[in-house]
Amino acid sequence: MGADTPHQSSELLLTPLQGAVVGLVASFPMLGVVYVLEPGSGALARSWLAWLGGLVGQSPLPVGLILHGLIGACLGALHAMSQERIPFTSLLGVGLFYGLVLWIGGRILFGWLFSTPVRDVVHSWRWLAGSLSFGLLLAAAAGWAGARR
Repeated sequence: MGADTPHQSSELLLTPLQGAVVGLVASFPMLGVVYVLEPGSGALARSWLAWLGGLVGQSPLPVGLILHGLIGACLGALHAMSQERIPFTSLLGVGLFYGLVLWIGGRILFGWLFSTPVRDVVHSWRWLAGSLSFGLLLAAAAGWAGARR
């Protein structure tokens, strides 16, 4: 944080609960981006949800949607706990960086631990676009909350 900023450096823009709600909501447009960017069937998004849901349930797609939303909520809460008040354009940059870090982290984690279909999903440029959109939505919500104060 620069010394010349007019913002108080220790002020968080969202509470962890608010961040969790934003992350939950932002996780679904993220899937929409992945789905829209895939020519044809949107198989990447569906295969991710089916794999995720298959870990714990009999109905892979609905359970996968729920788990994807819960992962988004956890990531949104983490973002909220670390995002202090800064200028809006900087928030957008941080959001893009957060999305990029999530994509890289997913590539590393899923590349080492899971099977080829899952690796194919998280290693795709479509998943990168979805991750960047997730980060931007978190940043936009934080900026909106900051502007309302």
